[in-house]
Amino acid sequence: MALGAEFLRPSAGKSEKIPPVEIVDIGGGDVKMKILVKGYLAKEPLSEDEKMILEELSRLNLTEAQLNKEKKRLGLSDDDVADKKEKASAEYGIAKDLFKRLLGSNHLIFPNTRQDVENYTHLLNGFCDKKKLSQQFWPHHGSLSPKLRLETEQALKQKDQPAIGICTSTLELGIDINSVKSIAQINPPPSVANLRQRMGRSGRGRGEHPILRGYVLEKRLDEKSSLEDRLRLHSLQMAA
Repeated sequence: MALGAEFLRPSAGKSEKIPPVEIVDIGGGDVKMKILVKGYLAKEPLSEDEKMILEELSRLNLTEAQLNKEKKRLGLSDDDVADKKEKASAEYGIAKDLFKRLLGSNHLIFPNTRQDVENYTHLLNGFCDKKKLSQQFWPHHGSLSPKLRLETEQALKQKDQPAIGICTSTLELGIDINSVKSIAQINPPPSVANLRQRMGRSGRGRGEHPILRGYVLEKRLDEKSSLEDRLRLHSLQMAA
């Protein structure tokens, strides 16, 4: 908690104008939590050389078929560029870390939108396919059919097979599933109450502690960046 307070107000106590952060102790006994917060930026999908090559090709008097053939030869076809853009995205970086950290046991991943649930499910099960592994990542949100939601709930109840649920608030509470090893929260949750409910799914076994992995998508800064982007408000909110 002291580290969080120092991050939120690093100059606290050095001046009367900057009061210290007040830490409220509600008497949680010996309950411990493990928390990690990571920030991710989108990378540039193409190198400067690749951008220059595409510009030069566009200036040549080539037919569309010739242009596409040359792009493919250079590994810069439309499909290649789309693949590079996906791999350069912050979402792809987060998915890679989730795959590395969570594979092989039970967890819950909470993106904040239904679209993000489906995007991360697609990315993570794509990694499973490349490794020739069975499906371990299961989507759950209110727009999915009851059959698909039930499949996810049943997978999470199995004690002999690892399963990771990727969900909206539908799995915060109310549905009986086993305790999970950790919670992953992508971007700040809607409220502190939501996060408390989600954390309650983790560390319920004897000798276990709740584990939270926080992932924050931030924009790359340049001279046109807004004050909101420069303040890294998503990271600030997640840390708070």
